[in-house]
Amino acid sequence: MTSPSFQNDLGKENSLYLRQHAHNPVKWMPWGKPALERAEKGQKLIIVSIGYAACHWCHVMEKECFEDIEVAAIMNDFYVSIKVDREERPDIDQVYMDATHMMNKQGGWPLNCIALPDGTPVFAGTYFPKQQWINVLTQIQDLWANKPDEILKYGDQMKTALNHKASLPLITTDSPWTMDDLDLALQKVMKQADLVDGGLERAPKFPVPVLYQFLLEFIQVKPSPKVEDFIQLTLDKMAMGGIYDQVGGGFARYSTDSQWKVPHFEKMLYDNAQLMSLYAQSYKGSPNDFHEEIIRGIDAWLSREMKAETGLLYAAQDADSEGKEGLYYTWTETELQDAKLFDPFNAVYYSGDEAIWEGRIIPIRKDKASRGAGEINQALLRLRERRTKPATDEKHILSWNALAVIGYFDAGLALKDEILKKKAEGLLDTLIGVFLDPENYHLSHVAYGVETRTESFLEDYTWVIAALLKSYSVYLDPSRLSLAKSLALVAIDRFYDPSVGLFYSTSDQSGLISRPIDIHDSVMPSPNSGMVQNLSTLSQIFEIPRFAEMADRIVLGMKEQWIQHPDSFAMIGSQILSRVLGHVEIAVTGPEAIDWHRQISLHIHPSFLVAATESPSNLPIFRNRFSRDQTQVYICQNKTCLAPIHNLKQAIEAIRTLSPN
Repeated sequence: MTSPSFQNDLGKENSLYLRQHAHNPVKWMPWGKPALERAEKGQKLIIVSIGYAACHWCHVMEKECFEDIEVAAIMNDFYVSIKVDREERPDIDQVYMDATHMMNKQGGWPLNCIALPDGTPVFAGTYFPKQQWINVLTQIQDLWANKPDEILKYGDQMKTALNHKASLPLITTDSPWTMDDLDLALQKVMKQADLVDGGLERAPKFPVPVLYQFLLEFIQVKPSPKVEDFIQLTLDKMAMGGIYDQVGGGFARYSTDSQWKVPHFEKMLYDNAQLMSLYAQSYKGSPNDFHEEIIRGIDAWLSREMKAETGLLYAAQDADSEGKEGLYYTWTETELQDAKLFDPFNAVYYSGDEAIWEGRIIPIRKDKASRGAGEINQALLRLRERRTKPATDEKHILSWNALAVIGYFDAGLALKDEILKKKAEGLLDTLIGVFLDPENYHLSHVAYGVETRTESFLEDYTWVIAALLKSYSVYLDPSRLSLAKSLALVAIDRFYDPSVGLFYSTSDQSGLISRPIDIHDSVMPSPNSGMVQNLSTLSQIFEIPRFAEMADRIVLGMKEQWIQHPDSFAMIGSQILSRVLGHVEIAVTGPEAIDWHRQISLHIHPSFLVAATESPSNLPIFRNRFSRDQTQVYICQNKTCLAPIHNLKQAIEAIRTLSPN
């Protein structure tokens, strides 16, 4: 165990992850000017070690390496060691993760990079056991001491490659998207589909909600029983598996195997926010009690364990408790027998080899329609509450909370539950109050309590704008649109590069060796793709041609990448689908506009824009379209409009006939 007598520079940091390393014998420093200046002054190599509080293997490497006196001595003598919370500083993480991939290494966390004194990465890897880490440190230090030119040359190559990646302009094409393009991409995705256990054929398995949301949108336009069955199989298998906390609700970050059996048990807000949206979208098309149970299970976990007194949601829960991964979430047969719960447990969950992991039982559903699940789960939850809980990372991340707003709105709409919609609206109000500077429309990325940090990233603007637009689609408050437009203008000013045609992740280089750009969907969708969606919607509502041009440039510019790797650009896929369908906007005005809007919203494709007002409005989408005497529906596709329709049933029928160009 680490002695509290050790104290490095991390003890005063707000980040739980950084504070967890405050008593390591390693002389850690937080990322910043003092650490970089120390490296430059001493011409020492830098260790940039990146992780997060809920990361199991981060804890393992800390115990094996960073709490070890021998390892610490090498790091302290020859390196400047910097600890980074990837959730606080996704920009730093992205630069060093990009470098890791350029070195043909597999990424992940902990991410441990060795860099030149200016921060240029020259080596990267993830988890290292003690002796291997010592070997890496001594070999690279020996090379730095005796053949520095070799390392400097490699560093120059890496810096050039990173800057080239960040400044490569999009190659736009005049070739329009077609349904054939979408069909070919769908075939590529389905070739990777695991038709036995769901998800894509690989291990570990990540949920990646944005991919399945795109597939659901696609089959609304072009039905495919095979794709529909695959999506439902995936959602059912995930929800029945160990990756879902059957007892307390919420999903773990990923499954280590291909059957969704053994997760890494950390739970992240961003995963669960998106999965709430995914299950809600599926429920709207195919209502079933099991998926409603999962949606409400996520809500129960968020409300019970992840909600602060301020109303904001925490970032994550750890995989470990009492020093053991998954201990809080798993059971032994003896524990269940002693509590007289084994028989009811066995009626709902497996208890044999199908569920055993390291001698303990992971609750895995036998059947999605299992009777008695609610009763046994309540009993198990009461029993589990007596255990030592995993640590909760209590920082509030703006972008993740904004995704939760969207998730709650989607769930409320799907289940027709006003309480869930009100939770979404309340969380959105709280976000705006805590994170927004109303004088300049600048956002902050992270808060501890209500104390915010000034850094903000593209992802924060992207998902807050998306949350505001979602709120408008539910409650039709025009002030949400005004704020979304103002934030979009700030995001363009701070992050957009017209020479590249994309948004940078950061507003400036911020001491990094390159300014990162994120275009790939991963466990979170690309903020560039999200901005395409935002700009497309705002351009329709406010008639801003520049917004539409920027969005179209990104969509056309990603054509080659998307065709090659559609699973990595699924949100762009949704925007491609929107363009193949033709931009559809529906304006409802007049005395019954709100009620008509509610009913019309049940019959639209997710890419369609619906706006409504019962009073005169200055919004361009309502210009010359309002009458106090009658309710009217204006349906336009690619700026070509039908005559106004004065009958709700006829309007719904007209909307249903809209088809791809």
